[in-house]
Amino acid sequence: MKFSIAVYGNGIEVGVGKLSKEQYKFWSKNENKQYFHDAVRLDLDDETLKVPAKAKFLKDFLDMTEFGTATGMPYLDEEGPFIKITTSAGKVFFEGTYLEYREKYDPEDNDLLYSEVQKDHIDYPDGEDHIMYWRRYLKGTFFKGEIDCKKFDPLKLKFSQIEILGGLDLMAYVEYDGMEIEMSDESIRETSTIVEMENC
Repeated sequence: MKFSIAVYGNGIEVGVGKLSKEQYKFWSKNENKQYFHDAVRLDLDDETLKVPAKAKFLKDFLDMTEFGTATGMPYLDEEGPFIKITTSAGKVFFEGTYLEYREKYDPEDNDLLYSEVQKDHIDYPDGEDHIMYWRRYLKGTFFKGEIDCKKFDPLKLKFSQIEILGGLDLMAYVEYDGMEIEMSDESIRETSTIVEMENC
């Protein structure tokens, strides 16, 4: 029998990129901060603000990922992520939040639903680096796939997590019996974006 698995709700894409000393010094000045978001999107013209050559951005912030990126869904309890599992006949096997799924199939919280697979990784700098830390807030269906099995085993559906800046855990990988339920971007839309600088 075939089962469809979808994991949907709110998500986030995070990236950490490296800034030069000149970029950090220029854009951290109070009089320049208001133009920073336009600058990192390459949407700032020279007439609006004269930017020294060494402080200019040559690529969009989404491509500034020297320390890595991660995409996933924060574990928000009653606000998601949401899981829906249906049979090929359209019968709903489970529909609810991840928390409800865990309480139903792993009530003792023994990590029976945990996957050790880590596809995304961020190496946070611990030296004198200047970094750009950006977050794209997203909404939609993040994981979607179909499996073929005689009987669905709830404990074979496993989820990984990755910790990002601020201590937020993201669901970044889903598998069933070792088979990846791939991340889908067909219905994901961006709701907002935040780009910040930090001196490490």
